[in-house]
Amino acid sequence: MTGCMAAILPLPPASAITTWGVMVALMLLCLLVSRQLRKKEIGLLQSMLELCMEQLCGLIKEIVRSDPKPYVPLTGTMFLFVFTANLVGMIPGLSSPTADLGVASALAVIVLFSVPFYGIGARGAGKYLKAYLEPNAFMLPFNLLGEVTRTLSLAIRLFGNIMSGEFLLLVVIFVITTALQGYARVFMPAAIALTLFLSILSLITAVIQAYIFTVLTLVYIGGAVQRQEARTEKEIPQKEEPANEY
Repeated sequence: MTGCMAAILPLPPASAITTWGVMVALMLLCLLVSRQLRKKEIGLLQSMLELCMEQLCGLIKEIVRSDPKPYVPLTGTMFLFVFTANLVGMIPGLSSPTADLGVASALAVIVLFSVPFYGIGARGAGKYLKAYLEPNAFMLPFNLLGEVTRTLSLAIRLFGNIMSGEFLLLVVIFVITTALQGYARVFMPAAIALTLFLSILSLITAVIQAYIFTVLTLVYIGGAVQRQEARTEKEIPQKEEPANEY
């Protein structure tokens, strides 16, 4: 009976199950934390969250050079998800969803559609679409290809770094397990130290990759939002300085 049900309703891949698990866990965590927020008597957790929010808003202002409010939901959610998904690989028996090219590509596609969304919202559909024809209409296919290729590189970068890190960790664990079969007393201290080092390295990698993914997202959005502003500044003639009469 179970075999027939599995044949009729095939189970989703492990990466999809882990992805949904991460999303549900983050939503429950956000609901729980939001109930602890207060306007007065701010605790340590709220102070840390406000500090993180200030850092995110400062990063958005620096890259996009605009009011950070419209971009906080996307970039904040993207960072939290990528960071948490990267950490899942440190749990024995689980693999990071971002180590699956399909999940990494889905995140990159979100960025791909977010760029014109914010660009059109800031500049209007006509001005935004006209930018694909610059400097002339011949560049249209190349500009479109550039949008797709940079999105593909965003997915491959995240997938490659997380997958290689997990593969290295599995190789080290296999070597340690094999060595401990006959030389447990000799290799045990080195095995513990190496495992601790790789765990710290995985944590650092998770933070760095989430940060890079978020920064590149902001760079792409900032390019779409600022393109018209940069062009307008170039078209404004600079006033000539008055000649020195003396």
